[in-house]
Amino acid sequence: MPDSAARREWVTRVLGYQFGAPAAPRPPPLPSPVKAISVWQTAKDAVDDQLRALSDKLRTAGIPTLIAVSDEVETLLSQVRVGLVAALLEYDGAPADPKRRDAALSAIAASSDWLASDARVRAVDTNPFGVTVSARATLGAALRRLQRDVAATAGAEA
Repeated sequence: MPDSAARREWVTRVLGYQFGAPAAPRPPPLPSPVKAISVWQTAKDAVDDQLRALSDKLRTAGIPTLIAVSDEVETLLSQVRVGLVAALLEYDGAPADPKRRDAALSAIAASSDWLASDARVRAVDTNPFGVTVSARATLGAALRRLQRDVAATAGAEA
């Protein structure tokens, strides 16, 4: 077995490691990518708060019809909640999986179509009760970002 000096010389020559030299600083870790579900959740929570405020306003009017409408306002997002959330959670678990990516893109497209066409969304956004609701703008921006980000993972795997 070679002596200690010979081993050190070999490590320095072959591996480039300098004994006694300060270690090179490690680069900072890359920022972790934003999970798709958190993009949706942030937008949905903001709109849920707005819908809750509108629902509360309708309930306090004391008119039976508005009280009934207030319940529907609070559940407006249930149309997209289950399918989109499930697809985004699956995608976040394995973003490189083409099946999961395609399922997420399909759920995002369906949610975008619903958002653009549902009359109730238009109604809450333009309500005459003085409560600001931005369902189309807020959720639409999140869905556009999700579509762009999820679609971009197709190019990342190539």
